[in-house]
Amino acid sequence: MLYLSRSILLLICLTVLFACDSAQMQEKQIKETQSEKTSQPNNLFVVMVNKKYGFIDRTGKIVIEPQFEFANDFVEGLSLVGIRNDELKSGYIDETGKIVISLQSGGSDYSEGLAAVGAGEFTMHGSGDHKFGFVDKTGKLIIQLPFYSIVGNFYEGLAIVEHKDKYGFIDKRGKIVIKPEYTYVEDFRNGLARIQVGK
Repeated sequence: MLYLSRSILLLICLTVLFACDSAQMQEKQIKETQSEKTSQPNNLFVVMVNKKYGFIDRTGKIVIEPQFEFANDFVEGLSLVGIRNDELKSGYIDETGKIVISLQSGGSDYSEGLAAVGAGEFTMHGSGDHKFGFVDKTGKLIIQLPFYSIVGNFYEGLAIVEHKDKYGFIDKRGKIVIKPEYTYVEDFRNGLARIQVGK
């Protein structure tokens, strides 16, 4: 009887310890998520004036004059904007409005320090001589991807790529980690990615 009581008491203690540990881990994850969201607060906001895009601050004051054909929110300190001289081109500006990276073609927002950029002709249905790659925040081409017509941003160190209507993942060296063999994939979150095989 005494042995049984000690076993029950031990079980109750272990349950309480596990619950406390689990709660602490959950609290830590919440704090980390909140820290990620607030570590780089977005202090500038896109505004359109006379069909041109610029940025205002939290008081409504224009900080970067509306001059762009399009503008994305600032991500990791840079914003992708459209610049028209003779033709429409893209580039990245810093929070002073200075163009720090010029592009021949389109690009994506930065994620984990890299942005997907395109070069060359891109015609209907993904045909044409269009190539993708990834640049760092200096504009240096870090990854060159000659074979993929669709690429995604990096999440948890992996980015989606498409080859012949099948999707897989590359790492930050441009190496295939998960072969393009799925009909649909989503970005990794918490170590997992949703995929589709066939129908």
